[in-house]
Amino acid sequence: RDYRGATDDFESVVRRPDTDARRLLPSALHHLANAQRSSGECAAAVGSYERLLAQHASYSGSPEAMMEAADCYSRMGRVSDARRMLEQAQSRPSVSTRARRELAELGARERAMDRAPAAEAQE
Repeated sequence: RDYRGATDDFESVVRRPDTDARRLLPSALHHLANAQRSSGECAAAVGSYERLLAQHASYSGSPEAMMEAADCYSRMGRVSDARRMLEQAQSRPSVSTRARRELAELGARERAMDRAPAAEAQE
């Protein structure tokens, strides 16, 4: 649970230019993003997730990373970015059911938020 220490460790791997680090980079970026997210640093985490997904599209943990990034985007109120991640994730078999469920929940929250101002205006 030492997320700050974990973040420092994974950042050092990400910055290393040697061959071993390049081989470990996708996993290190994913762990870095997880540590950032777990410590409440979603703004930093989404940067790490986006870098991971853009530079290592074939990484086996990409579907889970998409779900985690969507969670951070949602926490930050960046609904359109959360939706984009969930839409990408739903095409991945390992997370497709969860992604569809999260998209439905996201849509329901949006509709509820849209109804709230309308109800207040009628009062």
